[in-house]
Amino acid sequence: MTITDWLMLNMRRLGEAKVDAPRRDCLVLLEDTLNKDRAWVVAHPEHTLQTDTLHKLDKLISRRINREPLAYIRGKAWFYGRFFGVNPRVLIPRPESESFINILPSRLVTFLLQQRQEGIHLCLWKFTPIDILHARCTVTHDSSVI
Repeated sequence: MTITDWLMLNMRRLGEAKVDAPRRDCLVLLEDTLNKDRAWVVAHPEHTLQTDTLHKLDKLISRRINREPLAYIRGKAWFYGRFFGVNPRVLIPRPESESFINILPSRLVTFLLQQRQEGIHLCLWKFTPIDILHARCTVTHDSSVI
């Protein structure tokens, strides 16, 4: 099966499951599984996918059809210029939070860290003078920068 064949089949499957942006989701899963960027995937529609790759992709598509967030399937989410590891124990960072970080006063940032807000604490650490040793973050090991 070629990339084009796989894309057409699975875009239809995701569309039937009423998943938003089926093409985007399929391309992202292909990129991750093939370890190639979007430009390569789009430029090589005739590339034949190996059997083991097809099995991996089928498992990932099934998870997406079951409405599992793409970030949890991938195990990472893009936030504030870098990928962060995510899993069901942490909130998926949202693009709106990037603006939020830019306007937060440092006292509120310290409060958020003390309240264990897992998804954004590492970005806050980079852009705010906080002594991270005094912050109590429970998911630091799982939601670290990838």
